[in-house]
Amino acid sequence: MARFNEEFDKLMKAEGGYVNDPNDAGGETYAGVSRKNHPKWSGWKIIDEIKSKTDKKDLNKVLKQNVKLNKLLQEFYKFNFWDFMDLDELPSQKIAHQLFDTAVNCGRINAIKFAQRTLGITPTGRFDSLTKEKLMSCEK
Repeated sequence: MARFNEEFDKLMKAEGGYVNDPNDAGGETYAGVSRKNHPKWSGWKIIDEIKSKTDKKDLNKVLKQNVKLNKLLQEFYKFNFWDFMDLDELPSQKIAHQLFDTAVNCGRINAIKFAQRTLGITPTGRFDSLTKEKLMSCEK
């Protein structure tokens, strides 16, 4: 069965830390979580508190060391992306990786549609029983 922690670690290496680039459409982000798109994520309270007490050059180091913040981040990605597509149940880590990474970067519905097209079924964007059944039968 596919393992979330393995994919989460890969994602964190790719996403990086805190960024607030005025030229980035996502605006303020932490490890890929955009405040613009997820303003109610409880991690923002921790980030704001740390930002108010930490020198800018040390911010990412301090944020990365915050256990509670990183637990919230892990829960965010597990609930909103991994569990949304029941990826724990897939026998293939490679397929779970592709679905998870695509969902994070392109959106969950697009990831499901890409998978459905690849599987030769009508792209509905819903993770239905047919999609799951076809994914379960794919080679590792």
